[in-house]
Amino acid sequence: MGTVVEGDWDRIMLVAKQCHQAILKSAERVMTTIRIDDRTDKPDLGRIAQKVQSLEARLGKPLKR
Repeated sequence: MGTVVEGDWDRIMLVAKQCHQAILKSAERVMTTIRIDDRTDKPDLGRIAQKVQSLEARLGKPLKR
């Protein structure tokens, strides 16, 4: 399982905290693992959209959203 997000550092950390706390309300134990891919050679925003477009091009059809 995984979720990919991109954006401002502080906003992402806030979202991660909110997600963790929301799940903790319905479980006795929650493990949250965060991996950070921080690049300085390419613009940060829009990388997820580019990856989706690349996959759609390879498949020859749009993905369900």
